[in-house]
Amino acid sequence: MVAEKKKKVLSEKGQRREVDKIFKSAASSAAQMIVETVQNDDVKTEIRLKCASIILEKVFGKEAVQEGASDTKKIVVELAQGLEGYAE
Repeated sequence: MVAEKKKKVLSEKGQRREVDKIFKSAASSAAQMIVETVQNDDVKTEIRLKCASIILEKVFGKEAVQEGASDTKKIVVELAQGLEGYAE
C-alpha cells in the first residue's frame, strides 16, 4: 500500500512537471496574443483594457497598477475621447 502511494505521488509530480513544460512553451504565444488584443480596434474596449492591465501588472508589478500605490512610479494612461467612463 505504501509503494502504491509513492508511485501515485511520483506520477502526480511527473504530470505537474509535464503540464508546467506545456504552459511555459505556450507563454510566448499567450503574451503575443495579449499584445495583439490590446492593439486590435475590433475588440471590445473593456477587453482591450483588461489586456492592457495584465501587461502593466507583469511589467511594473500589481502594486504599481493599483490606485494609491505609495512608493511606485506614476503610470499615466490617456484614453481616446469618449472612453473615459471605462477608466472609472
